[in-house]
Amino acid sequence: MTSAFRTELARKSSEPVEFFEASIESARFSEAVNDEPLRVYLRSLFGGKRLDLILAVAEPSTEFCVRRRAEFFPDTPLLAQVDSRQMPVVLAATNATISPVYVKIPVLVENILQVLPDTTNVVMVLGASPMERYWAELCRQEFVPFTNRIRFTYVNDLTLDKICQQVANLPPNSAVLYGMLAVDGAGVPYEQEQALATIHSASKAPLFGVFESHMGLGIVGGALLSLENSGKEAAHMALQLLHGVEPRNIPIPPPDPVTRTYDWRELRRSKISETRLPPGSVVRFAPHTLWQDHKVLMTATGTIIAAQMLTIAALYINRARRKRSEEELRNSEQRMNLAADAANLGLWVWETNKDEIWATEKCRALFGFGPHERVGYADFVLRLHPNDRVATHCSIQRALENNSAYDAEYRIYLPDGSTRWIAARGIATKANGSSQRLVGVCIDLTQKKEADAEIQRQRVELAHVSRVSAMGELAASIAHELNQPLGAILSNAEAAEMFMNQSPPALGEVRDILSDIRNDGERAGAVIHRMRGLLRRRELDKQPLTVDNLVEEVIRLISTDASMRRVVISVQLSAAPLPILGDRIHLQQVLLNLILNAMDAMAIVDPEKRQLKVCSAIADENLAEIAVFDSGPGIDEDKLPKVFEPFFTTKQSGMGMGLSIARNIVEAHGGRIWAHNSPKGGAIVGFTLPLAAQEKVT
Repeated sequence: MTSAFRTELARKSSEPVEFFEASIESARFSEAVNDEPLRVYLRSLFGGKRLDLILAVAEPSTEFCVRRRAEFFPDTPLLAQVDSRQMPVVLAATNATISPVYVKIPVLVENILQVLPDTTNVVMVLGASPMERYWAELCRQEFVPFTNRIRFTYVNDLTLDKICQQVANLPPNSAVLYGMLAVDGAGVPYEQEQALATIHSASKAPLFGVFESHMGLGIVGGALLSLENSGKEAAHMALQLLHGVEPRNIPIPPPDPVTRTYDWRELRRSKISETRLPPGSVVRFAPHTLWQDHKVLMTATGTIIAAQMLTIAALYINRARRKRSEEELRNSEQRMNLAADAANLGLWVWETNKDEIWATEKCRALFGFGPHERVGYADFVLRLHPNDRVATHCSIQRALENNSAYDAEYRIYLPDGSTRWIAARGIATKANGSSQRLVGVCIDLTQKKEADAEIQRQRVELAHVSRVSAMGELAASIAHELNQPLGAILSNAEAAEMFMNQSPPALGEVRDILSDIRNDGERAGAVIHRMRGLLRRRELDKQPLTVDNLVEEVIRLISTDASMRRVVISVQLSAAPLPILGDRIHLQQVLLNLILNAMDAMAIVDPEKRQLKVCSAIADENLAEIAVFDSGPGIDEDKLPKVFEPFFTTKQSGMGMGLSIARNIVEAHGGRIWAHNSPKGGAIVGFTLPLAAQEKVT
């Protein structure tokens, strides 16, 4: 028990463990022995040392520790590995808990009656030490229910020789139950294995035991107590105590499930049939039979003989089937290769245990490998673009770990220096046992990627053309807006020249005039800056901004043109700021296009009725919405679903690209654009954009 405790604790502990052991030899002798020498010994051995845990094994040491611990280590946790009947005594002590040993005494007799139901006489072997007399008394109490059919004999007062004589002359239907023999009736101490072997050699009756450690030393077996398991369980509780867990917070382990174990040799010696053993019993030390030693060979031989007979009879049929199967396989491979070639697909299989990649000729050509070149995983990785290696490797590893699908797009470098886009799909499967393989297809995406890039370039170009067209419509208003600051600059320059010709010059007036000139110059520069921004060709550049600023900038840009068209613009912004991530110029283009379309639609309306409103709001908790309301005639219901399609227009001189470009820009920002007629008249065109975190917007 202590050996298992030491081994398990040292193995499971994350820190080195130092063990001290002191044996209470008084357990072998009279209870009246003075324990003062032991107390002196313990003080000299452990004085000045700080122990982290005290383990008391069995009843005598537990009784001594509970009684004397305050003199030595009152603050050190105590773990008692003792019979479960001592649980109240241990748990009543301070800072102590128990790793109980569950000894079910009646089960010992029940096991004897299970395999030898005619038993009428049982000799209980226990020694003369105080601990053994304690257990003898417990056995007398627990065996009372069996005394009406069994006669029990106790040998506590006999020497070992007398015990051997008694068990050698037992009547029929007798059994010997060996508990322990630490000290015989003459006070002679014995090692357990020695005493058990001596009694076994003398006894004519079957010998039963209590502890699993005695299995193989002469006992028949039964529901035996594993002291090794008890020691390991105590080590697990000790680890919790060493980590600072309070003893009262550590649950008391329940009894281990009972496994009945028997010695095949003793069953034969006592003429006990294995059919009498309880279900689930384990029989040890049985010799190997010819069948057990050569079961595989004998099974294989019989199978081969039977298989030969069947094979000879069915050889012609199998041969015909094989030819037919080979022909079907060739046809299937041809169809598969034809389908793969038609779809421009390459097929591949990676055997992970051999690190070998099989691939069709089409697949090898895609990656630039020769027809007979051996390809491994490292060769494949070297073909990958450096920026795609990590992501592709992680996708493959996830598929292998989860036996799941694999889907990736990556670039490869070919030996001629060119780059090719590849899309690969596959699935990981178990082949034989733990062997894995990855099976899949790949396709060349290079032309598609180049076409997508060209489409994107054309979209950017078309958006730029749209902005230039819009600026053409705004040219008159921009010229009018520039004339105001430029005219003011000219007038101020003439006035300054007049003040400078006075004697003395009116420098204060000149200073004010120069300030006005600077402000007018900045106004003109702002107009030109906004115009240049809209005219610049650019890709999407998403930056933090707010819907309020976006609307205000477009209104400033369009205000002069609106005045010239006699359109009254009103703005209704959300009470809370609406932060978004977007390209300022592209989103200005979208809103500018919607406002210009609205003003064009109101051209046929009386000037006093030309009302245009721009509103912003939160569409839901994740979206910002911008809408443009006009007072025009609205959009024909049959044309509403088509207004965002390319080349569709309701204007006589329109290209039909403005709203299509606007839709592409909004969708590129993760939003949605829409249009419908208002019940009060006119049309409403708006779009939504995802909201961004407030703290990201500047």
